[in-house]
Amino acid sequence: MRRKSARMTARNRFFAMGVAFVAAVAAAPVSAQDLPEIGEGQCFYADRYAPLLAEGVFFVDCDSVRIERAGDNVVFSFIDTGRRFAVGFRTQPDGERWKILETRQQDRRWRPAIGMCELFRRDGEISVVTCVTMRGIVRYAANFEVGRGVSSRLQPDFPN
Repeated sequence: MRRKSARMTARNRFFAMGVAFVAAVAAAPVSAQDLPEIGEGQCFYADRYAPLLAEGVFFVDCDSVRIERAGDNVVFSFIDTGRRFAVGFRTQPDGERWKILETRQQDRRWRPAIGMCELFRRDGEISVVTCVTMRGIVRYAANFEVGRGVSSRLQPDFPN
């Protein structure tokens, strides 16, 4: 009887070590290699975003998005290259999404905010990058669609 109990204890220890390893791997922050490359596109807001506009949410205008590591956090930057204007979201990985901790415009200081960023895929490729703040000094919505407006910008100019 004692021997069976010892075997169960060893099995339980092995199981506990496996659970601890899986938990440690799952809790690891997003690595630089995991950060996706985003193609060209622009911010676009469908009619479903109208209620946010009515609530005073600032819609970010952008033609580029960058996703970068900043220590244990990930920063989503939505950029209007023509106006040289950017809105950033400092986030923490939260499952398949990123929880917004702070936002900022341009080079101003980071300000506390609450919200989420999410990546949407089509055919395995990132098609949309969205960040929305629900609380903060300024509330933002940024919805970048990969490929939107790109074909018209890349068309060569032909003489008439």
